[in-house]
Amino acid sequence: MPKIGDITTNKELGLVSHAKFIWWACEDCGKERWVRLLNSKPRNKICHHCACLRGARTPKPWMIRERNHRWKGGRYKNRNGYIMVRLIRGDFFWSMTQKNKHPKGRGVVAEHRLIMARHLKRCLLPWEVVHHRNGIKDDNRIENLELLPTSKLHLVDTELKAYIKRLEKRVKELEKVTYQSSA
Repeated sequence: MPKIGDITTNKELGLVSHAKFIWWACEDCGKERWVRLLNSKPRNKICHHCACLRGARTPKPWMIRERNHRWKGGRYKNRNGYIMVRLIRGDFFWSMTQKNKHPKGRGVVAEHRLIMARHLKRCLLPWEVVHHRNGIKDDNRIENLELLPTSKLHLVDTELKAYIKRLEKRVKELEKVTYQSSA
């Protein structure tokens, strides 16, 4: 493991450029990394993450939130049919957001979980399940939501509703067959 201040060349790091690098610690967070030397000084004294937090790499003003032509209020529907909401860092409910590495997943929480948490005035625990009573995933009215302590209760209800749906479909098929045979 290198020590702070160690200098190396590009070949030792497996890079193609013709530069020297120094093992440096970020001034903000202390994260150690290789930094390119520029005029025998570290090119960046803070890491990329801290630079973004400071606002050094902010997008153009006309591309932020409401000014962007593709902005939809920070809400979108995921592939499972649930509405997802983007929260800003520092929000009381930020701890409920997803911690994915994928940019679209960072700072995002399911809207039905957020509505229940706001109703209860507390963050939900990871094992608590918010259930849609009518089974419609994007119907996030508080009267349609129910907080279940574990996923076991949710699975029982979901399987029961799926079984009822299959039975209703079978009944319709049988009614159709009997109607055609009597006509």
